[in-house]
Amino acid sequence: MPPSGSGVKARLKFSSILSVPSELVEVRYKLPFGLDVAPLRNLAVCTKDGPGGEKAGDVLRYTSQWIMGLPSGGGLAATAAFTGGGVFCVMCDTCQLGNC
Repeated sequence: MPPSGSGVKARLKFSSILSVPSELVEVRYKLPFGLDVAPLRNLAVCTKDGPGGEKAGDVLRYTSQWIMGLPSGGGLAATAAFTGGGVFCVMCDTCQLGNC
């Protein structure tokens, strides 16, 4: 995820998992934060409205995930990530976890 205010945009393309029209809403929180989400019919669903703009019933489709270890891929960027501590952010598809 690009940092807030960086001017960098992430371009995501993914298939719909809902049978009704939907829209993508970005919610950002500073750490630590609370997000009320529970599994419902193999989806991660918000259980109540939150201060970041999420509403009860919203589906959490992707979340950022900080991981430590060897970065995937190769080249200069991967080498820099590894030598810089090996901690980096990736997008986690919650449907991969729940097998939507």
